[in-house]
Amino acid sequence: MVLAASWNEFEEGAKRIFSASPDTCRYVMKYRAADKQLTCKVTDDAKCITFRTDEQTIQKRADKLQMQFMALMASGDE
Repeated sequence: MVLAASWNEFEEGAKRIFSASPDTCRYVMKYRAADKQLTCKVTDDAKCITFRTDEQTIQKRADKLQMQFMALMASGDE
């Protein structure tokens, strides 16, 4: 498991994992209210990248990335 140092690094790694294996790729977002911390994880069972943040602006970017993944998974395009 790789913990990304920046959001851009996480986003690029997540898109790379999805492009390599769209059928087995999973995207998980977990919010811990006590710490106000968001954890995003993308994996295809072979590779995994994770990012943690408590910044509100990054949380909005995570929502945007989730919507992009949903659109790609629904359409079947890479």
